[in-house]
Amino acid sequence: MTNSIFETIKNNITRLFIFYVPEILYDFIQDSIYRDIVPKQDINTVAFMDRDRKTSVDPARFEKYTLLEKSAVFEENVFVLLDAKEALGNTQFEHLFLKYWEHLDSFTMLSQWMHDNIHECIHLPSETIVELFAIQRQLFEDHRSIILQKYGNPKTRERIKKFTDNIKAQMASPNFKVTVPKLHAPTPPIKKSPKPRKKKTELITDEEVDKMLLETVFNVLY
Repeated sequence: MTNSIFETIKNNITRLFIFYVPEILYDFIQDSIYRDIVPKQDINTVAFMDRDRKTSVDPARFEKYTLLEKSAVFEENVFVLLDAKEALGNTQFEHLFLKYWEHLDSFTMLSQWMHDNIHECIHLPSETIVELFAIQRQLFEDHRSIILQKYGNPKTRERIKKFTDNIKAQMASPNFKVTVPKLHAPTPPIKKSPKPRKKKTELITDEEVDKMLLETVFNVLY
């Protein structure tokens, strides 16, 4: 039962989740708490994980109203934890909560890092993308605050601090390089200007008509 509850609330953390992973950090995160979120083909770009935790790199999927639905997902986790506290013994619930806190605290840190470093990691990111990462950061921080209010502040896990320190070291490396592409809006089709119509050449001029009448009808040389 405890494992089932944990899988539900853990997976909810990465439902409706926007992220990017620089290539230089990919191998590093495979040994971290984030190892399940990044398919190899999605590094060096902005990706979005939908409600089914399927990843897409289609910019059309990055919509503000969709990301805002994450608040409801976090609220679901609050109710699941409340039910679990009533149904489980103290030891079981404490174990469940500490495991959830470890993931929530880590992903809150990651959402902050992605927002704060977006201009360093992405060349000229669009205003829409910057806003989405700002919204996501706020959603994580708000949920983290609610959990703290209800259950107190657990001990900070040493490996979370170690991971944060290692990321800072990677960022400071002279070999740090990111090739995240800029997301472009669809280019509108170019309208071709209609070709100007050619003016029809007159078959015979007025002057030629007068000349013909004078010479053929009135026998007058023009």
